[in-house]
Amino acid sequence: MSKYRLINECGPRNVRLNLRQLNASEVEADYLPLRYATLHCELKWTNRPTTLPSELRDAYDESALKYGIYRETTILAAIRLIIADRTDRLPSGAYFPHPFQTSGRLAEVSKAMVCPLARKLGLFTALLLECEIQALKNEVNRLFISVIDTDRVRRLLREEGFQVFGLPFYFDDQKISPKDSAVLFFKQVYTDEQLIQSLVKRQESILSHAQSILNSKVEFSAE
Repeated sequence: MSKYRLINECGPRNVRLNLRQLNASEVEADYLPLRYATLHCELKWTNRPTTLPSELRDAYDESALKYGIYRETTILAAIRLIIADRTDRLPSGAYFPHPFQTSGRLAEVSKAMVCPLARKLGLFTALLLECEIQALKNEVNRLFISVIDTDRVRRLLREEGFQVFGLPFYFDDQKISPKDSAVLFFKQVYTDEQLIQSLVKRQESILSHAQSILNSKVEFSAE
């Protein structure tokens, strides 16, 4: 049985969620399998025969900052942030409107995954906030994210201060080819220590709430 199906079936109570930067072994053991379970097994987005999680590793994984949320040793969600100085060095760079002029550092939020039983708890938002915090710390000027174009996602990203950038498109990165159209969002960011502190506090609040819900599920199933 996949460990992603065990969250509300077993495990200790009152466990704290842990958001942290992933090391190489955690990427290999946890993030890539979560990516495989989501993109290949669940969504059927892979565009060629794929049998191993490692086959979904791409060129951006080498330099990306990667973050995950754990409940004990089980990864619940993960994300990565790619920082660059040119649009053609971002995963969605090929889909940027042309001509596009910018100065300063850019970053793209990419490959966000949340396992099924931990969805709708705010974990994606917590990871998105982590990417914004890291973008601010790395003096990024503009933060981008491409997502499948739905009303729910548009509403969520607008609430986080993102704006639509360009027209819908069909994403293909040689690993995945979603059948639904995608849309690119961006957010202008400015380095501000007080802003970083407020983002951290909000992130902690989201994780605390999610932790309470997950612990109650474990408690309920244990009785």
